[in-house]
Amino acid sequence: MKKKIILVSVLLLLATNVFSKGIYNGNFQITGGYNVNQLSTTKDAEPFIKMNTVNFGLETWHLFKLPLLLEVGFMFDMDLGFGQTDIITTDNNFTMNAYGLFGPAIAINVLNIVKANLGIGPAFDFTLSQVDETSLLSYAIGFALNLQAILFPISPVSPIIGYKFAVQNGSLIFGLDKNSGDVINSEITSFKNEVYLGISFNW
Repeated sequence: MKKKIILVSVLLLLATNVFSKGIYNGNFQITGGYNVNQLSTTKDAEPFIKMNTVNFGLETWHLFKLPLLLEVGFMFDMDLGFGQTDIITTDNNFTMNAYGLFGPAIAINVLNIVKANLGIGPAFDFTLSQVDETSLLSYAIGFALNLQAILFPISPVSPIIGYKFAVQNGSLIFGLDKNSGDVINSEITSFKNEVYLGISFNW
């Protein structure tokens, strides 16, 4: 029992020391951006499917300082987007897209003026498009990166500009109207490109 108390005390002391010396820093971010998803089916005859969405995201980064301006840690990113897809020609089609990334992160902090963050890791993407009786569903998993620049990263609030890219493999289900009853089911490769702005709340 005494050994456990000593071990817990040492761990608490180390944690306190890390935070007091400013070795650790984290943030919570709110972002908004323009996203283009391009889906390529495995059938050569099928065209590319392009989805345009306006995305709103939540991110959190947790980094620990190393020598030479470097920081390492992990990050988590979750986006929800709304827009249209070009596979359904009707102008009023509605598309919803959900995207997530979790993985290790690295950063370079230049004189506390600007910090470049890079997060890489596994990601998922889910899209649903609907108009009248017609629907399109796609889901994919793969690999993604999130690159961003934070201005004045030691301020309580900082502006952000960033870019997200993902390559993912999955499936697509496209159902035509109820009169034809035709359904297309195909494997896809998804390419995500998003440019975004945001606000970071730092601690």
